[in-house]
Amino acid sequence: MKFAKRTSIITIALFTVLVLPLHLGAQEHHANHHHYQLIDLGTLGGPNGYLPLLSLSQNGTFAGSADTPTPDPYGPSFCNNNDCFVSHAVTWRNGTLTDLGALPGPPGSSSMPTWISKNGLIAGFSLNGQIDPLFGAPEIRAVLWQNDVIADLGTLEGGYESFASAVNNSGQAVGFSSNLVPDPNSIEGIPTQSRAFLWENGVMQDLGTLPGGTDAVAYFINERGQIVGQSYVADSIVPPPIGCAEAPLTLVTFYWEKGVMTDIGTLGGHCTTPDSLNSRGQVVGQSNVAEDATSHPFLWEPGKKMKDLGTLGGTYGFAAWVNDAGTVVGSTTIEGDQALLGFVWGKGTMTNLGALPANACSAADAINSAGQIVGGSGGYNAQNFPACTDLVEHAVLWDNGQILDLNAFVPADSDLTLSEATFINDRGEISGIGTLSNGDQHPFLLIPCGDKHNFAGNCQDGTQEASKSPSSGIAPRPSGLNTRILHGIGRWRRR
Repeated sequence: MKFAKRTSIITIALFTVLVLPLHLGAQEHHANHHHYQLIDLGTLGGPNGYLPLLSLSQNGTFAGSADTPTPDPYGPSFCNNNDCFVSHAVTWRNGTLTDLGALPGPPGSSSMPTWISKNGLIAGFSLNGQIDPLFGAPEIRAVLWQNDVIADLGTLEGGYESFASAVNNSGQAVGFSSNLVPDPNSIEGIPTQSRAFLWENGVMQDLGTLPGGTDAVAYFINERGQIVGQSYVADSIVPPPIGCAEAPLTLVTFYWEKGVMTDIGTLGGHCTTPDSLNSRGQVVGQSNVAEDATSHPFLWEPGKKMKDLGTLGGTYGFAAWVNDAGTVVGSTTIEGDQALLGFVWGKGTMTNLGALPANACSAADAINSAGQIVGGSGGYNAQNFPACTDLVEHAVLWDNGQILDLNAFVPADSDLTLSEATFINDRGEISGIGTLSNGDQHPFLLIPCGDKHNFAGNCQDGTQEASKSPSSGIAPRPSGLNTRILHGIGRWRRR
């Protein structure tokens, strides 16, 4: 769930249970229809694995990162991960896990993907073994992997840091780069400006900023070359605690197309955060409302005013993904803000997706072209939503109005609890993060059985009881987003 990413005000009310009918329907549905093979993607010998924002291509290639057994030589001040092990980008395809390595340099450099395109190009970052003389920290460079070969995308104007956030099928990559202009309010927490870039055909282009702004970061690019990111503007202020507190000044969302950068506006507050861009140029995310009292999920498209998607009766919410049909998923609070629940929005209507019967809370992370939705049910976030007190989160699939605990497809001899499903492609393949009984985390894949792309047998039909959970010795934790790479290296630095 996106509990770790979002913060909210808390008000007092009772939680209304809306999930039992969904669960009863799901039991019949998955027993008769769903069969999956579970792939525990493991690690490179270290304890943990990690997911980018988009981890699965449309042809079934997985991109993530995994710990090696090597302690991070830049620890403890600049560890690549919280556990301070060197990690490398990895791919999985056709049953084989491949270590993609890092840029050439001294031993101990880490790398991570942030995005995989529909056809399998991978964007991300890698340490290069050098130290940024302005920052005193390891340099990070935007990279692109094609056919498992890494390429350094460079920086702007002699800068020392860059980071690639996304790439499309044409090999156009976007992200941010530092330059040499001093900036005490750099978005990414470095001594110089952070500038949004478009990289194509070996050339990195500075996209500029919105009027009056000094910094910008690009997050998404679609197949049309439309780009979405965030920028400072002339009236950026010190951020309020709701919705936009991750940078020194308030950020608004920009839409860039054919050299023109457009401010998509807000819902009345000072900041807007984008979370997804589809092939039609539609953008979703969360925006602060008037007086920055809270934030709501929004939908924006070129030439139209930003639309407030509303909530499930509470005051807070965010949109996480939009498919190419314009159907939106995300999470909002119910009346009283006691609990956060996943929603699907389409044709002007928001529908409560509910949660598993034992849970008070849920979050929807992604939706494919067939309308299948994945996310998590349960999770601990009582500090923001008092009803969210489950010590265990379970990955779930919503399909045809029914909810399915994906742990029903974990073999009995596996130690893995599927904690959150973060992406589903148009073939119905699911990626996510799972938790071992000792608290370590591994990425997983669920591959539908019986389809031509299923590479092996060993399928589970989902009829077994989905009762797996970590041992009681594991401390309550925010849900799966703390294992996923957020936009920008500044937030990586400050973890």
